[in-house]
Amino acid sequence: MAESYTGVKVLDISEEKIAQLYQEKELDIWDNRYKWYENMYVVFRDEVTQKKCALGKVKGQKIVLLSDHKIRNAIKGLEAKNTEQLFAIDALLDERSKVTVLTGKAGSGKTLVSLAAAMHLFEQGEYDRIVLTRPMDPMGKMKDIGAVPGDADAKFSIYLHNFIDNVDFLLRDRKRGNKTAKRMDNFMDVAEQYRMEFIPMQVMRGSSFYRTILLCDEIQTLNHEQMVSLGTRLGEGSKLILLGDLGQRDMKIAKEQTGLYKFTNHEKSKNSPLVSYVKLLKCERSEVSSLFADIFLPDDD
Repeated sequence: MAESYTGVKVLDISEEKIAQLYQEKELDIWDNRYKWYENMYVVFRDEVTQKKCALGKVKGQKIVLLSDHKIRNAIKGLEAKNTEQLFAIDALLDERSKVTVLTGKAGSGKTLVSLAAAMHLFEQGEYDRIVLTRPMDPMGKMKDIGAVPGDADAKFSIYLHNFIDNVDFLLRDRKRGNKTAKRMDNFMDVAEQYRMEFIPMQVMRGSSFYRTILLCDEIQTLNHEQMVSLGTRLGEGSKLILLGDLGQRDMKIAKEQTGLYKFTNHEKSKNSPLVSYVKLLKCERSEVSSLFADIFLPDDD
């Protein structure tokens, strides 16, 4: 079975190639032993020392040098924890990339970096609103919580805690010098400031989104039909962010039958300049979270 695409390739290069890369800021693709895809990220390693020496991104028939420092400082209040998170930030902020897909185990930072990027792009005036969505499914094989009182907003709000917790973390992290920074008083005030809207994925049919960041979390259980329904909502001037972990699909659907797997491994998406994809490899939430993820969440390859 073919290895799943991760959006990242590690490449060993000579000292001469390293010097050329830093001097010219790009390299023509010279090694045809590998398949190269548009917007694929590259970790360059010195072929002698095996140490990371540079980061790059495929653009056409060239690999363009990326600035680690520039990416790290692109979003105020967010600190990338590893190389894959750096790539994710670059993909999220790339105006040419209209679809950014991030996968990875729980705690790898998918939702955190996506919300940070969405809020940053809104502040920059790139988009008019942020729409947050996810499937309204219970966790794993746990019993459904049953009917929830209230209107549609109240019913959907119980599924928003991952967004709320991450926004709260980001707003406090922007005040890193203040160790007594408190939790935000009212999330809805923040949502109003950033024109955040919450729409259940199940009621999106027929909607169109213009100049909108459509951030879709926990999409690993969507089948092909549901993924088509979601992706075709995007109008001009919008960006689609897809987040999921195939290891947490609860076995309700075979990996190959998920929309996430088909989209990230299809030749058309891998070759499209509209799409960027990064698989985040490390759990950065905490040592305990990393331990449980390693034990209980299978690698989706």
